[in-house]
Amino acid sequence: MIALTTVALALGLGAAVAEPAPPTPPTPPTEPAPPTPPTPPGEPAPPAPPAPVDAAPEDMVEPSESPPTAALGPDEVPTEAEMRGEDISPARPHFVFINTYGLTAGVNYFPSWDSSFFFGGALRKREKTPRRWALGYQLTASLGGADRYSIGAATLRHHLAAYTYSASGRLLAAASIGGAFFLGVQPAVLEGEGRIAYVFGKRRQERRLAGMVGGMLRLGWNYYYKELVPMPQVGAFVGFAVR
Repeated sequence: MIALTTVALALGLGAAVAEPAPPTPPTPPTEPAPPTPPTPPGEPAPPAPPAPVDAAPEDMVEPSESPPTAALGPDEVPTEAEMRGEDISPARPHFVFINTYGLTAGVNYFPSWDSSFFFGGALRKREKTPRRWALGYQLTASLGGADRYSIGAATLRHHLAAYTYSASGRLLAAASIGGAFFLGVQPAVLEGEGRIAYVFGKRRQERRLAGMVGGMLRLGWNYYYKELVPMPQVGAFVGFAVR
């Protein structure tokens, strides 16, 4: 009896193990989530403040202001008239012409009539001064008795001359050296000459042409007649300059 019960229990357990498990019902599909509506545009976010920068030490900061410049003296500052004058007188080298007429007296009783013509070129203007220099050739024709000898009644003078002037200034000066030729062809005198003139006219500041009046001193040694000492001549002239 016990044996039959044991066999029946074993058969029951085996049938329970062999019986398949019921199938799992399928999972229904999941519906997709609805799309998120776009966010309405709003005001832009304010920019983030810059990160603080550590200040450099005082001894590392370079000064922003330039060192003060030395003030110009009254002689170094050009006047308004000089500035206008330099505008009409080119700073670059340029042609200069000067023509004068006057009377010259020597140790003789009779003076001579002098006509002088200067042809030269102005040197390049220097920055520190408005005064200019011109170098060139000066021809002077003298008619009269200032040279004391009859053959000196008609004399041509050939000089190398240097003139200094300011385009708007009142003073013009010159120095020259050369020789005098009696009758235009006979070398007779070695001489030097100095001139100083006053430039007049208000329009001298607006154009290169200016009038002048001045005086002349000439010292010459007549080697043709073997004179022992140089003899002086003085004169006055009036003329114009294109400077």
